Amino acid sequence: MTKRTYALIISISLILMAVVAMYVFGAIMPNFSTDLSVEELSQNISADMELYRTAVLGIVLVIILDFIVSYWVFELFKDQNRNMAMLSAILRTIYTIVFSVACFELSKNLNAADYGPEGLMANVLSFEKFWNTGLGFLFGPHLIVLGLLVRESKVMPNVLGLMVLLAGISYSMIPLLKVLPLAEATLSTIEIVLAIPMTLGELGFAFWLLFKKSYEVKPQLAL
Repeated sequence: MTKRTYALIISISLILMAVVAMYVFGAIMPNFSTDLSVEELSQNISADMELYRTAVLGIVLVIILDFIVSYWVFELFKDQNRNMAMLSAILRTIYTIVFSVACFELSKNLNAADYGPEGLMANVLSFEKFWNTGLGFLFGPHLIVLGLLVRESKVMPNVLGLMVLLAGISYSMIPLLKVLPLAEATLSTIEIVLAIPMTLGELGFAFWLLFKKSYEVKPQLAL
């Protein structure tokens, strides 16, 4: 397989992942958010279990795509800097495992009869806790390493590497934001601002890989 094939696998996976994630977390999960009261969440799950199941299945698809990207990112960059490529892949793989645990917590509510309203809310809160922890401590660092690889590349533009780096730094700030004594309005504003580099970083990387005809990079000394 050529590096173009690796790049196409990564780009298509990332774009598909973004589409599914936007649908799940933009259109479905607000109906099952921890921003709701315990009673509202319980009522929404009971009233539309099929929609809830769709969200869980969508997350499972994202998890599968994350595992795919983890491996092929290593394949794409291993000749350039094997150690950094391996670190990037390991960080994303561990993040995906944590995300899988989070999804398991969410899937518990598919058996809603086994949990009261408080239990349903606890499962969603557990999902968010695992996911946010993974994003901040694993996914963010993965993107930082990936951004460094892109900037080190002799083929990819520096601005693309900077975008991925900023996305990684933004994700890494999530745990800090959760513990700072910030007003809700301030926190929401910061999250909206950080969402811009978070979105542009990986999508910019994905579309560059999709449309670039040559992905060959010159080997460099490993760190």
